[in-house]
Amino acid sequence: MKVVVHIDRMVLRGIAPGQRDALVDALRKALTAEVVAPGAAERVAASGHRESLRAQVVGSHDAASLGHAAGQRIGRELKP
Repeated sequence: MKVVVHIDRMVLRGIAPGQRDALVDALRKALTAEVVAPGAAERVAASGHRESLRAQVVGSHDAASLGHAAGQRIGRELKP
């Protein structure tokens, strides 16, 4: 089963432009880990198409930590 996630827009407050790559890399790794977990793809598929998703992540100290936390949160939101 193939799961495709498109993120068209992400609002990042307080992240320096130079931190973007670290955040994106950490987000990609965390989200991938969430989706490849046993049974995750089936749960994502069962939830159907999601037009949008709102998730707020606070408390992370650097871009990589924020990216990781965001990836985990998005992954959890995709799996009902």
